[in-house]
Amino acid sequence: MEDTILKVSLATKLRWFDRGAAAFAQVFPDALSPLGTNASPHYVCPQCAEPDAAGERYRVQLFPRTAVQGGALTAEHVPPRFCGGRELVLTCKPCNSNAGSQLEAHAYRRENTIDTMSGVAGKSSRVHVAAGGRRVFANLKTESGLFAIDLPPWKTYANDPKEVEAFQGALLSAVSERSPVTVTFAGDSNVPRRADVTWLRHAYLALFAIGGYRYIFQPGLGLVRKQIKEPEAEHIPLFLAVLPAAHSWIERRIIYVRDPEWLQSWAVQIGKYLVFLPKSGDTELYARLAEDRVTGQRTFSGDAFEWPIEPSFGLRL
Repeated sequence: MEDTILKVSLATKLRWFDRGAAAFAQVFPDALSPLGTNASPHYVCPQCAEPDAAGERYRVQLFPRTAVQGGALTAEHVPPRFCGGRELVLTCKPCNSNAGSQLEAHAYRRENTIDTMSGVAGKSSRVHVAAGGRRVFANLKTESGLFAIDLPPWKTYANDPKEVEAFQGALLSAVSERSPVTVTFAGDSNVPRRADVTWLRHAYLALFAIGGYRYIFQPGLGLVRKQIKEPEAEHIPLFLAVLPAAHSWIERRIIYVRDPEWLQSWAVQIGKYLVFLPKSGDTELYARLAEDRVTGQRTFSGDAFEWPIEPSFGLRL
């Protein structure tokens, strides 16, 4: 899905900063006391807070308003830009940049592979094609309902013309002899766990946009931040469900799950993905999900909220 949403203006980012700084000061008034009674507003990145040894307090970095103009605070697309997300909240530049390369790149490559294999128009993937001991780079796509493989002499992934000629001969022999032809995705390789954590992170940021610091510093949310920071570790065994049937990326909603009682939580839908996050004060949600594996309960009911278009930080979650 193409991103047609224009970047938000500096004035909008400053408004988000002011709104977030006010929300933080309201929830944690003592946090700014070392700066003095006349301290200017400060904003806290929702992702990079670190707990102390006892796990009772958090070490955070305070960003002044000038951090917006200077680029230390950046507008974050929620959900990712590749699935049509728009800028929604401010995060610090390292959190934003690291998520792009370490999480979202994996999610994008996985979705591109799925779309290519599903025959989505305009989608293609770089692959290795091997036959008869010969291997070349190729471009896999769908044309008229059939898979097609192009062998262009790309500048970046160039094939030796002699190797292409040898491969074509090997391919014809393989087809006539019914020998195996292997296709391996090259440019779209991804780590599934990192792709999954992408959706956890964006669900977390969406709830931050409506619930603010009062929600994200609740017990149970520290584990979410730890999972985002260490995506390949299994700190949370299960947090993600894939909805059946086809779902467009524009299908986004936030649901408070009321029934069944054991599943009371926040469910954030982004396209076909459904991410569960704990309600305030719940530190056992992921243990319950891991025990049930979402196989004993296929349906739930609750209250749906519209997807935020800018941060409010005011809803009690």
